[in-house]
Amino acid sequence: MYSVDNFKIYVKTWSELFTEFEINYDFLFDKLQIEQKKIIENKGKTKEEIVAAQDNNSARAVEELVV
Repeated sequence: MYSVDNFKIYVKTWSELFTEFEINYDFLFDKLQIEQKKIIENKGKTKEEIVAAQDNNSARAVEELVV
C-alpha cells in the first residue's frame, strides 16, 4: 500500500484478484446451480404441481406462532 496525500493506493497481482473473485462468487454460483436444477426438475409440470411439491417440502419453515 502506498499513501499519497489523502489517497491510499493498493497494488494486487492478477492471482490475488482472481482468488478474491472466486471466494466471493463461488457461493453465489453454487446457489444459481441449485436453482437451475430445480427449474429443470420442474420443467413440464403445472404450477399446481410445483406448489404442491413445495408444500410437502421438509425443508420448509414452520409458520410463526403468535402467542
